[in-house]
Amino acid sequence: NTGQTHGHAFCIPDAIGAYEFLNRSHIPLDIALDEHLTPITLGQYSVLFLSNSACLSDEQCDVIRGFVADGGTLIATHQTSLLDEWGQERGQFALADLLGVDCQGPSGDVKDSGRVLVPCTPELRSELGDLIFFYGVESAVSARSGTEVLCDSSSPEKVGAEHKFDPSQDYRTGAPAVTRNRFGKGQ
Repeated sequence: NTGQTHGHAFCIPDAIGAYEFLNRSHIPLDIALDEHLTPITLGQYSVLFLSNSACLSDEQCDVIRGFVADGGTLIATHQTSLLDEWGQERGQFALADLLGVDCQGPSGDVKDSGRVLVPCTPELRSELGDLIFFYGVESAVSARSGTEVLCDSSSPEKVGAEHKFDPSQDYRTGAPAVTRNRFGKGQ
């Protein structure tokens, strides 16, 4: 069952999808609930993965900032920290300073649809391929100064049908989709 507040879906499928991806990749994981977002609990881990639409209080955001500043790695998706603990939209990511990006709103269609990521460096293209296709929703973001853009967002329409794909063409759009930002001792 999913509910909507201010156009944001609160979906268990996002958390289940993240769990399935990590579990099937044989990556050990624990599920952290709100009461686990404390300095003591997070200090036991090196990586915190926040799935889409994480509703976070200002206090929880401060704990997460401390975790990363102390050397932790945060992986956050789509709308993480855009909503407060009550599901009310903030208008900007509460963790924008940590993420190194500012929310510009929804990216095109606000419903699940085909998406394309374009790795931005030759090293990433060598490791991941020329294009990464997935099905989902993205947030449009702008990268802050010092934030590294790892992949741009593109669209199936820009790439064209499979028979038209030309790996020598540059399908980058300048629209950041995957970024990395250093914060304190972490990222």
